Amino acid sequence: MACQVRTGGGGVQPKFESVLLYKDGVKRTNIQLSEISPGTGVIMKSTNGDICNMINRTMIAKFICDKTIKNPTTMKIAELPPCTFNIEIRAAQACPGGGGLSGGSIFIILLIVLLFVYCVGGVVFRRFIQGVHGIQAVPHLPFWQQLPILVKEGSSWTLSKVKGKASPSAGGYQSV
Repeated sequence: MACQVRTGGGGVQPKFESVLLYKDGVKRTNIQLSEISPGTGVIMKSTNGDICNMINRTMIAKFICDKTIKNPTTMKIAELPPCTFNIEIRAAQACPGGGGLSGGSIFIILLIVLLFVYCVGGVVFRRFIQGVHGIQAVPHLPFWQQLPILVKEGSSWTLSKVKGKASPSAGGYQSV
């Protein structure tokens, strides 16, 4: 991931392998993530590197929250202690998210609230203002009674268009 070893040579196309994520040609991922402290960043530690001074090479990457750096272009790299690579990256992307709702979430919430107000308000209006009782108090009752049939017909029509099967009565051309 952070350190690479050049392999090959002697007429063989050289290639680079990450010594922190690949060992003996086999992918052995050993990555641990932890928070530095709430709201300040994240630490990513990989301990499965090749052997260095009788221990596995280690990489510790610190992603530190810095809201002033929108596009990080530099990082600090140090090998202290030996065989342990410490990387420090400051970026706005390491800061916790805003936690706010997306536009789609707000739209769905508003749609559900408006549908609820429409149904309850319509029943209350029809019951107490118009004096209608029972199932007839539901606003626009014929529409709601036909809705399942309309959904079924619309789904069937869409499915037939997707599959390329148009019926002659669907408005297509007929031979004369």
